[in-house]
Order: sequence, then structure tokens, then C-alpha cells
Amino acid sequence: MGMLIIILIIGITSAELGRSWKLFTREEKEKELLWRGNQFRLAIKRYYNDPRHKGKYPTSLQDLLEDPAYLNPVRDLRKLYKDPMTGKADWALDPPPPPPGIAPNTIEGGTVVAGQAIGGVHSISDERPLKTSNFDLDDMSFTGKTKYSEWMFDYNPNTTTIQTQITPGGAATPLIPGGTTTPLPGQVPTGQGPTGTQTPFGGGQSVLQ
Repeated sequence: MGMLIIILIIGITSAELGRSWKLFTREEKEKELLWRGNQFRLAIKRYYNDPRHKGKYPTSLQDLLEDPAYLNPVRDLRKLYKDPMTGKADWALDPPPPPPGIAPNTIEGGTVVAGQAIGGVHSISDERPLKTSNFDLDDMSFTGKTKYSEWMFDYNPNTTTIQTQITPGGAATPLIPGGTTTPLPGQVPTGQGPTGTQTPFGGGQSVLQ
């Protein structure tokens, strides 16, 4: 009887450990999806704002790896990252955002075919995300979404994100367009961008390969 109880306890413990590991792995994949998706968004932003492109979007993800406007290789994206939810570089491509005053992109709004402008990417996974709130400012539209395929990493030049800078005293200072800050009482504007500003190619470490 004692041996059966021990076996039962071991079985329950193993099952709990298995569930905990599966949950941990899923959370890490979600974090990586957010990081990689934003690398595509930032790369499209750099491409769009490059004076040589004059406000045009890329027509291929390969354009982000080697910008055709330059004779020497110029990369807006370090590499064509895989979607951590599928394990493949099988991203769905989103069209650019519509003009101001028109409803934003939706997955049902159409897909990009070869040669058309690319405004962003999203996962093809329809799995339900664990994370549904507390997103960063650039990803606030993901709040309440029920599928990973609804996390659309699009660049919209008509949307201005209000970022913040953490001051030495721990207070958050709003940033105004152009990288300057709105000073708190007794402070002098620094004219600097936010602490930890994203460097080209992300600057962070990628968890998954």
C-alpha cells in the first residue's frame, strides 16, 4: 500500500512538473514572438523613413535584409526571424495602413501578394495567447486578442506612440516628438531620447533560434 501511495505521488508530481514546463515554454515563445515581431515593425519603420524611399513601404521582406536602394549592403533587419509559434519563417504579410480617418487593417482586410507593399507581419497561429493585457505601448492593440494571428506587428506613420523616460529619481517623464522630453518641475530638458532606446537590429538577445 505504501509503495502504491509513493507511485501515485510521483505520478502527480511528474504531471504537475510537465504542465509547469509546458506553461513556461509557452510564455517564453510569447515573449519571443513579441520581440521578433517588433524587429519586423522597426525594420519597416527604418525602411519607410529612409530618405531614399520617400515614404514607401518594402515590397519584400528580403528588402529589409539588403536594401535595394543602396549599392553596398544595408540591413534594416538582422535576419529573417522564424515565428516561434510555428517554428518557421511563415509570417503572414499585412498591407500598409489606410489613410487617416479610414478603419485600420484587419486580417480579413486582405493579404499581400508578390510585389505589393508590406506594412507589417503577423503569425499564422490561431492558438489562444496566455498574455492578454499589460502590453508595451507599441503593442497595446493586442489587449484582449484571442489568437496569436491577431497580434499584428504593423508600422503606421500616422500613429505617434507616447514613450517615457525614467529619470534618476524614478519618475517617468513623457517624451514629445523629436526625442526631447517634457521636463518635470525643477528639471531642465536634456534633449536626449528615452533611456534604453532601441538600437538598430534590436540590440537585445534572442531567446530562440
